[in-house]
Amino acid sequence: MIGLMAMLCFIMPAFVSCDKDDDKEVTPRPSDVLGMWAGSLTAKVMNIDCEMPGIYEISIQKESEDKSKVKLVIPETSFKYPGSDRVSTIPSFTIAGVDVKESADGYAISKDNYSETMNGVEYSGSIEGKITVGGAEISYTVKPGAMPMDISYTFKGYSYSSQITKLK
Repeated sequence: MIGLMAMLCFIMPAFVSCDKDDDKEVTPRPSDVLGMWAGSLTAKVMNIDCEMPGIYEISIQKESEDKSKVKLVIPETSFKYPGSDRVSTIPSFTIAGVDVKESADGYAISKDNYSETMNGVEYSGSIEGKITVGGAEISYTVKPGAMPMDISYTFKGYSYSSQITKLK
């Protein structure tokens, strides 16, 4: 009996697992927010979908030593207004002062009431999004000049930066 107990004491550790065996999802680091993001883009004008074929890029860049702020470079877009042959182009521009906050499974980005001027036209709106290990989903609005309504964009993408800049 004592021999059997001694044998069990030697064999039992082989059947015990440790927490390192768990397949836990990795939480992104602040540096995972920065870089080039590529993906799809959808747009709506007056709640009507606009066709946005192709791959688009959003750049998220370090703004200053304050790692709670970044700047986003949104892509140029061209589309036809619903029910019209008129093509409109929104140029690429930078939205500065975007807040970055840690969330349960990644980072949240947001900025209410941005305003940027490009080629004499003021573009205003808001931006919010979530960046996780699986990618980025960023929604933003753009109101060009005196246009009475916003254009609503939704970007879904993944990071392809080979060298991601640190927020530190």
